[in-house]
Amino acid sequence: MAARRSPRLDRLGLVVYAAAVVLLTSRHELTLFGVATIGALVVAGPAAGRLLRRACILLALMNGAASAAYAGIAVAHGNFDAAVLVRLNLRTLAITLLTLAVVRRINLAAAVAPLPTLSFLLTLCLGQIAALRRAADDIRLAWTSRTPIRPRPTTARRQAAAATEALLRRAQSRAHATGEAMRSRGLLDG
Repeated sequence: MAARRSPRLDRLGLVVYAAAVVLLTSRHELTLFGVATIGALVVAGPAAGRLLRRACILLALMNGAASAAYAGIAVAHGNFDAAVLVRLNLRTLAITLLTLAVVRRINLAAAVAPLPTLSFLLTLCLGQIAALRRAADDIRLAWTSRTPIRPRPTTARRQAAAATEALLRRAQSRAHATGEAMRSRGLLDG
């Protein structure tokens, strides 16, 4: 039987993570971003390669449009600075890797247990994530069962766009319903 981690270690890890995120968002040194990235890979342990690949994919999805927009606008105005793009993307990579490593290592429920409001918010978030994951699985299974042959790339892109729209609408609807339920029970002002 594996030994259980102390909730104090989880709380300490969460506090260190929060301090690291504040530090990474308030400073602009590339060496700090490099040290944070290496630290996150060390914390990730054997899963470091997988987490790095996942973080790079997330970075491309999240920062790709923002980086392209900045580059386009800055070039058009004649004040493009590549260092800004490098800092932006390295900072985001470091924070994303750190987040993935911490979520993998820390028991969030144990870490926020002494704080009832955060425990409530965590439970709410995890419930929403589980519901959306089930909805995404249902959409994927429905698509797979109704597609006997491999679809053309344009068809697959359209289906992915429609599925994303459906998930976003469902998330918005669930968030609204949850907010109304909380408001009716007096948990939210307004």
